Amino acid sequence: MTASGLGGAAEEAPNNPQHYVTYYGTGGGNADEALDSPRRYVTYYGTGGGAADEAPRVADPRSPRRLVAKAIGRVQGVGYRAFCVDEATRLHVDGYARNLPDGRSVEVQAEAAEPTLRRFVERLREGPRMALVEDVEYRWEAATGEFRGFEAVI
Repeated sequence: MTASGLGGAAEEAPNNPQHYVTYYGTGGGNADEALDSPRRYVTYYGTGGGAADEAPRVADPRSPRRLVAKAIGRVQGVGYRAFCVDEATRLHVDGYARNLPDGRSVEVQAEAAEPTLRRFVERLREGPRMALVEDVEYRWEAATGEFRGFEAVI
């Protein structure tokens, strides 16, 4: 099974009984263009052996995901966690922010729809006025629904 002709980028899983391909893009253009434009997610499930088991399902970009992020730089003692709470509240994001023991980073775990979390990451990169954010590393995980609201953990 291939994603050729779809006008976007494809990610293919290793061959296994639950083989899948995730395509993201706008439906036209090349992969680079798709990465800079609004995304559509289509996941093909199946073994690659027949057309019946390979009907596309569109993944809902509004379904919750978990963001696990680490802000690095001058982010402790400058109101960064309070900034995270304010931005999360504004964007309706659930989770927490806590200082890490290294003295120069803050861990943020958050759940919301992916487009909302992407906006949240952009705000984490900016930080409050007194902060100097050098980098925000992050990864995506499945949402668990364990958070209600957003808090700065002490």
